Amino acid sequence: MNCQKKEEPLVLVPRNFKVPVTLIVYHASPNTGIQHINGLLQHVGSGIFHAGVAVHGREWSFSRKREFKPRDKLCDPCDPDTGISCGPPGRHPAHVYQKSVTLGEVDLTACEVHEIIKQVASEWKGRDYDLLTKNCCHFCSAFCQVLGVGPVPSEIMSLAEAGAKLRDGIRNVVYPLTAVALHLEALTAQEVKIETEQVGARHPAPSPQVVDKDHATC
Repeated sequence: MNCQKKEEPLVLVPRNFKVPVTLIVYHASPNTGIQHINGLLQHVGSGIFHAGVAVHGREWSFSRKREFKPRDKLCDPCDPDTGISCGPPGRHPAHVYQKSVTLGEVDLTACEVHEIIKQVASEWKGRDYDLLTKNCCHFCSAFCQVLGVGPVPSEIMSLAEAGAKLRDGIRNVVYPLTAVALHLEALTAQEVKIETEQVGARHPAPSPQVVDKDHATC
């Protein structure tokens, strides 16, 4: 496979044809409990989902590790550390297909889409995957922006965004409190040291007395 990365920026040439870009949405787990939860959460515009973006018969998604082996050269992100992988649309083995959402059309060839994937692959390392702040849905949203389609429906993103805000809120409270506690602890230790030194200066310890062994009494 030709995985040499081009140094020059990709130039997209307008054409007289367009191909659809489709968001493929899955229940995040084959567990029927997750599907039941999603059925309830859809009433409040949320859910627990996995998602990928399909264009030119290839579905691109992001995870902690690449989930598909490239079936051809146009399915290879050409970055061994990326979490982006390519598979057949709607047929992810670890998730249960729910629906497809057409996000728009692009006048890009399959090769041009592949070049875009190669250029963004380094921004989506598998080791950087985070369930709340950098997951498959975030990748889909960013990829669609590059393609010029979208946006990704809000219910696909809402649960992760809510979880991220909650975690950030906890951090914003806990981290400052921890810093204050450590600062107070350091100040207290320093004050105890100073107070001890001042007491020692005001009340010096008596000098040791030399006892004459010949006249010592028991």
